[in-house]
Amino acid sequence: MNEMSDVKTDIKYYFDAKKGPKTTKRLVRCLKKSELPLEETLDLLGELMRMDNVYFMEKIYPILVNQTKYSPILQNLDVDKYMLEKFCMIQGETFLAMGNAKISESKTITSGKIFVTNYRIIMCGEQVVRSAQATVKTRPHLIGSIMRSGITHKRKALRKAITKALSSEISNFDIVEWGYYFPISYAQNIKRTDKMISYFVKIETEKKNIKMKLKITPKKLKKQPKLEFQEQGRKLLDQIEELLVQNQ
Repeated sequence: MNEMSDVKTDIKYYFDAKKGPKTTKRLVRCLKKSELPLEETLDLLGELMRMDNVYFMEKIYPILVNQTKYSPILQNLDVDKYMLEKFCMIQGETFLAMGNAKISESKTITSGKIFVTNYRIIMCGEQVVRSAQATVKTRPHLIGSIMRSGITHKRKALRKAITKALSSEISNFDIVEWGYYFPISYAQNIKRTDKMISYFVKIETEKKNIKMKLKITPKKLKKQPKLEFQEQGRKLLDQIEELLVQNQ
């Protein structure tokens, strides 16, 4: 029990220290080597998210995602669902559809597990910069040295846009991030095919308006039967299309 407590204390210390890349790697190494039960590990990650969500998403989350093949953390849909339900869901928010997908926009490509709710689209997985995809795909934490400032600015704008679209009772709610969020309100130029759906939204920021074009494509899992994937993909696109039209 004391050893478990020491591990948690060490991880929180490294997170709070924020002394640079070496500290970040040490923190992730601590997480990987700890013998905490999975649920306790996830709850600890939730605490870190609340301590400093921006730092967590910029420095910790991309490395965790890239390390999943060596760790049970984030390997299945239920883990992300647990994190979202416990730490990120807004009152009245419900899951409408889940699956695997890729979301492409002008600067980034995000691949992984997709969660469609009545308020937003959430992608849990890897996000890479389009122009640097070939060179950084195996080391996503290097994205920060390439275009992170622009992506961070856009993500903050997304958070404000999503929050603004919610009811007035919770319009000031500070959304905690786990994964990457995409807006669904006031979508324009919605286009749907059997394999994808695309649309664009205008996002107001303090400096300028951002016109963000999104393309969502369902992705097939390894060894997933073709017919099962086609049916799952169709239902996912149907739900997204219905949601976009409802929120225009």
